[in-house]
Amino acid sequence: MERDRLGLGRAIVPGAVRALLPLVLLAACAEPRAVAIAPVPSAAPLEIAPIDAGASRADAAPSAPPPSCARTPCLVASNVELYTIARRELFMVREYAARTALVRHGLDDGIDAELVTDLRPALNDSIVALEVDADSVAIATSFDVLLVDRARKASVPLFHDSWAITDVALDPTSLFVLTRDCAVKKVARAGGSPIVLARGTGKSCMGLSLRLDGDDVLFSSEHTISAVPRAGGAVRTLATLQPDSTILDIVPNGAFVYALAMTSRGSVLVRVPRSGGRATDVAPAGMATSTHALAVDEQRAFWLEIRGPGYALMSAPKDGGEPIVVRRGAGSISSLTSAPDGLYFLVHTPRNDLMRLDNP
Repeated sequence: MERDRLGLGRAIVPGAVRALLPLVLLAACAEPRAVAIAPVPSAAPLEIAPIDAGASRADAAPSAPPPSCARTPCLVASNVELYTIARRELFMVREYAARTALVRHGLDDGIDAELVTDLRPALNDSIVALEVDADSVAIATSFDVLLVDRARKASVPLFHDSWAITDVALDPTSLFVLTRDCAVKKVARAGGSPIVLARGTGKSCMGLSLRLDGDDVLFSSEHTISAVPRAGGAVRTLATLQPDSTILDIVPNGAFVYALAMTSRGSVLVRVPRSGGRATDVAPAGMATSTHALAVDEQRAFWLEIRGPGYALMSAPKDGGEPIVVRRGAGSISSLTSAPDGLYFLVHTPRNDLMRLDNP
């Protein structure tokens, strides 16, 4: 699936893994039913009503108008391992006592529908990435990708590799996978053997990020941002940052690609021309928390930082300027996404809470 300029549809990696990445770089329920979930203030617990076996998820009532989430983040759902947002739809992998469900949540109607009631029989490892388009949901574990047909609610194994998977992307005909051997791999959605489109220049291949933009696959490898045609062809280097940099995340937005990078002097947000060229600083970024910690909308860039024992959600004009603190809180936070109705992120409590804050 092609990424839009808000970074929608991003594959989001579990925060428990991603929140540790910068530190490694510097020194690594009762059965639910389909219900309408309205965001509620974060202090209030999420209530999930019990169901009877014959209840229809399609008949769930629309949610009440959501409360304001301008000053205090609203709780969207708990027990969320990872999520992604696309086309006014939120997709979540939710953990329950005896099962792991794939849930679609409508941002407009507030209605939940389970696409897969229990993923556990099909999974052989922890889930590391999630990607969605109009027809399918790709669920990546450490070494495998499962493709779920949204209409038939059936899943099939599509990809396996001996190298660990870090990110995935979908377009109408293919699945693209970024692996720890610094390789961008492509496999037809109909099945078959994968091919290698490109290899990055990194050695450790930490902090890898993959995005689709136009006809290209954009990817990062240590301190380099590169592009390769989806159909295959020559790899182009868009920018090379300082040698002590490790790129944590990239987001294409208009004529630029924005990158959040960790350096020996702290983190920095930069942007490079989409056609390639010199990277220019947008704002200092303190200590960025993880990969998939960057979002860019039409006017501003947002990112996550570690602040003492807690976190800070930061923002700066995307053309450059002084950063401001949008939100501070206790605990750890990861997986930032900008959506039409606000900023979404995971707060890592015993429940793994998915929160939403109105667009600043």
